[in-house]
Amino acid sequence: MPKLIPKYVSKAKETVRKKFPEMTGIKPTVSARKAGSKGRKGTETLYVLTFQKSILLEDG
Repeated sequence: MPKLIPKYVSKAKETVRKKFPEMTGIKPTVSARKAGSKGRKGTETLYVLTFQKSILLEDG
């Protein structure tokens, strides 16, 4: 199984932090998914990073 490459995790965290500053410092959970298409040999491992935080909205 391919490994999750740290530079890609860092890039994802940076992208999320720029778009959503309130997510700064949040450590994402990582899940692996197998993906493949019919007629193609083997499967590919895709990684999903989930950033989660509870926040209060202005209108409650």
